[in-house]
Amino acid sequence: MHCWNPSGFQVGKAGSEFVHANLVIFLDSNLRIAKWIYGTDYSSHDVDLALKVAAGESDWIGQHSQLVYALLLFAGSILCVAFSYYLLQLRLTRRASRTAAAN
Repeated sequence: MHCWNPSGFQVGKAGSEFVHANLVIFLDSNLRIAKWIYGTDYSSHDVDLALKVAAGESDWIGQHSQLVYALLLFAGSILCVAFSYYLLQLRLTRRASRTAAAN
């Protein structure tokens, strides 16, 4: 039986003892956090999947993180250049319209 205590943590009663929330952390070979499992009820499938992610086998984003980062950086750079170009064109258009109105 699981319930929520007033502090917001999920707890359960196992016989005469209480089960409290756990955090299991899986580290990769560089000692970085690869995956974590939070709670008191997780399956062996969850543990197997977390071990595969930590080993670098089944986490697509983890395997291709450098490529994803490079693409995001490139897209952000293009967006900044396009926005700067738009602001420059807007400023030049307003300046031209003020000059035309003054003449």
